[in-house]
Formats: sequence, C-alpha cells, structure tokens
Amino acid sequence: MQDEDIYRKISVLRGSNGHILIHDPFYPPNSSSHQYFDIHDAILRIMDQEQIISFFSEISGEQKEAACTIYLHWKYRKNCDFVKTKAAACFPLTGSTPGVYASPAMSSQQTSMKLEAIARANKKVNAIRKICSERKIKQLCHFTHTANLASILRSGLVGQDQVGKLPNLLEVVINDHRRIDGHPEAVCLSISFPNYRMFYPFHQHLPADWVVITLQPEILWELDCAFCKENAASNNVRNIPIDQRKQFEALEELFKDVDHVKRGQLKIPNCYPTNPQQRYWYLI
Repeated sequence: MQDEDIYRKISVLRGSNGHILIHDPFYPPNSSSHQYFDIHDAILRIMDQEQIISFFSEISGEQKEAACTIYLHWKYRKNCDFVKTKAAACFPLTGSTPGVYASPAMSSQQTSMKLEAIARANKKVNAIRKICSERKIKQLCHFTHTANLASILRSGLVGQDQVGKLPNLLEVVINDHRRIDGHPEAVCLSISFPNYRMFYPFHQHLPADWVVITLQPEILWELDCAFCKENAASNNVRNIPIDQRKQFEALEELFKDVDHVKRGQLKIPNCYPTNPQQRYWYLI
C-alpha cells in the first residue's frame, strides 16, 4: 500500500438511528456491492440504494478514521464483542444522531481528553507508516509447522490462548508452550526476515516440515502491535511496560545500533532490525 490514506476507498455512513455502516469495496471478496458492515451490531447487512439515500449520510475526517479502525479490527480478527464495545464507546447510540466521540452528557473536559487520545493514535499510525515507507519494509514473517497450515487458512493466525478453541485441536503444533513473555494472546512475527535464531532450536527439537508465512506490513499500523527490541522473553523487554512497547518510538528502537553491533559496518539492510530476535506482536 502506498503512503496514501489507507481508508480512502472505504465509505463510512451514519444512519438516522446513529448506527455506523462501513462499505469496503474489496471485502468480503466477491461480495455484493450492496453489502455493508454495521459496527454497532458487528454484522454484515445488505442495503439497497434507496435505503442508503433515505436514512444514511457519509462521514469523513477523524470520525471516518475512528470508524475504519474499529472495522479493521473486525476484518482482521473477527472479534465481534470487542468491535461492539468499541463502537458503543466511540459512537454512542442515544436515539438520535449524537456526536461521534461524546454523548450529550459528556463534559467538555471528557470530550477534550477523548479527542486528544484520538490525535495521539493518529500520530502513532502516521509515524509507523512513515518508518515503514522510509525503510521500505515490504513484509512481515511468521514461521510455523506445516501441520498448522490448514488451521491457519481456516481460522487465521491466533494467539496461543485461543488455540484450544479451534476445531481439530490435534492438528495444531505449538512451538513454545511456556510463553515466558507473558502474552499468550499475542501472535509473534518478525519484520522483513524470519527470526532464525529462534527457528533453529525449534527445528532441532522437531525436525520436520516448516513453512514461512509472509504478511503485509499494513498490520504494523492497522492493528494493535507491541515492538520488542530483543527476545520478548528477556527481562530487559518484560520490564518495559506494554503500553510503552506499542509506541512508534519502540519500533524505531529496533533499527538502532546496539552495543558493539554497528549496522553500517555489518551492512544490515535498512528494512532488517538490528537484532535478529527483535520482533513484534500483534495483540488479539
């Protein structure tokens, strides 16, 4: 994706009842052009043009960005409960068409705090996109056992804490049962190149067929990610608050010189983190 507005081709509509509908022309694949996603109910609806013209109006700017962020959470994770909770908080339904970020009962201070939070979130998104563009980061990597492919194609990549809820549990091979990093809800990936130092002991323990899955870098700014400057299970990383690891400054840390390791001397590509065990999570 270019450095253009990632939401440009998505339409966001607000109904007279306050409900927000998302029209994504590329998702679901091969879907009807009249299919809209209701973020309040977390379901897809079929709407005819007459209904849209009569009861909905298009919104833009920060309101659109807030709605698209909620929609993308559903698109990539299908976590309906989270989406409905987030929609109710950002787009409260009061029987009329309220402001997007505050109900009439919300104080000016609360409104200001909410707008500041949205501004910070937008700043982070833009900063991460800029880092990826300048470093020409084209892919993210996740290695796994080939036995997991059928489950991944069916249910997507999920955190270890969700594996037990998948059908046909015996098909799933878990690499790290301990998860010393303390975040079994997170999916671990590497930027640009697989974490070969972690892969080697896994392969030695289970010398069978493995596969590397590559994903689009948009995940870094579209989803809730945390960045780890070295092995996520190390004390150095675990002692850093998770909120701090989610900031764009934490992503920048992945590409700095470390102790005796000088990127220029080693000719490390711009899109590769300095430490091969530097990686990030996206949180389910």
